[in-house]
Amino acid sequence: MANETKVERQRRAFVPDPAWLAKQAQEPILEPDLPIIDPHHHLWDHLNSRYLLDELLADTGSGHNITATVYIDCRSMYRGDGPAEMKPVGETEFANGVAAMSASGIYGPTRPERNGPWRSGDITVSRAETCECHHLRRCRRDTMCLMDIATSEVLDAIERRLAAEPTRV
Repeated sequence: MANETKVERQRRAFVPDPAWLAKQAQEPILEPDLPIIDPHHHLWDHLNSRYLLDELLADTGSGHNITATVYIDCRSMYRGDGPAEMKPVGETEFANGVAAMSASGIYGPTRPERNGPWRSGDITVSRAETCECHHLRRCRRDTMCLMDIATSEVLDAIERRLAAEPTRV
């Protein structure tokens, strides 16, 4: 294509040294139940460094009760084509995709009251009422509460939901 734009991946000027970071003293967690909103984070995938959801979760899952964080752009994941003034929108689209990954629950606990159910007939199978750490990014138990949910309980919830609106099936 004649109008195809070549996308250049950036290099990060300062790349954290994992070996140096591993030697640093662990910060004591003075109030593990104190809710904290982290003032900001960035997401990027540069030629020589990346910081995506896995890295963010590793940093926020240290034992502090990080309940939210604010995403700030850092000129990463711009659109590869289209008008120049719209290329930065790619970073917002990228951040929204990472937010969807987080909300899926695959990467850690989510709160049913925030992430679903979406309709009055929807059913949530959860242990939120008995789990003291369901709202945290990382489970503090030896065995996650979700592991106590039997397959039969999930199947029963599915059957009840489908029976509530058979015309939607």
